[in-house]
Amino acid sequence: MCMMFVLAGGAGGGGGTTRAAGNAGGGGGGGAGGAVARLLIPAYFVPDELFIQVGLGGPGGAAGGNGTNGGDTVISLGRSNASPNVIIATNSGIAGGGGAGNVGAAGGGGSAPSAPSATARASWGIQASNAGLAGANGGAHTGANGAAISTVWNATLISGGSGGAGCTTTDFAGGAVTLQGTPEFAAVSLTGGLADGGNGSGGIQLWQPLLMTGGSGGGSNNDGTAGAGGKGGIGCGGGGGGAGTTGGRGGDGGNGMALIISW
Repeated sequence: MCMMFVLAGGAGGGGGTTRAAGNAGGGGGGGAGGAVARLLIPAYFVPDELFIQVGLGGPGGAAGGNGTNGGDTVISLGRSNASPNVIIATNSGIAGGGGAGNVGAAGGGGSAPSAPSATARASWGIQASNAGLAGANGGAHTGANGAAISTVWNATLISGGSGGAGCTTTDFAGGAVTLQGTPEFAAVSLTGGLADGGNGSGGIQLWQPLLMTGGSGGGSNNDGTAGAGGKGGIGCGGGGGGAGTTGGRGGDGGNGMALIISW
């Protein structure tokens, strides 16, 4: 038997607004986390040579720029990803990049991809899949903390990134990443970047059990450089950047992964 597992790349967070001190500016939105698909299949139906494309995480946006979408992960019978070759893929939409903050609004969180659809080759076995998760919105341009990502690992093994903070004259903190409950096997939740331009934290990465989080958001800075969003864990979204006289960069999305286990 073979178990195949694919996770798409996470999306980058949006950059925070660059504006003059005392003026309004929104924080960047967090990038979305990628979709997951898995297939249990008799090894008799699988050739000795397979081709794997791992979806790359999307780069975070520069100040005032949108984050980039995450990439698709594919296990295939050939070098082409055309339909006849694909065994399993994260193929029903990609993780959306976080929106950039601007002087009139916060950046929106990246859109979540839907659950991957079954390929024709999946009829050789049993396939299951999960949708990705959206990123959080940036903090309001009138001044606010970035929106948090909460109850992580409640529904799936990944998450989107949190939002960066907005500001006018007052500095605010980036959005946090809060775990579901208090798991005994995991580190504490991630705080957002501190007000006055603190950088967001990189996402949690656990391998046993396999659980990942997005990055937290960057803090805003009225009269200086804002904090950058944290990089997402494997398959997770990057945090949004904060607003400042130089906006914070969005965090990069985490690369996807492909795993094949045979017995």
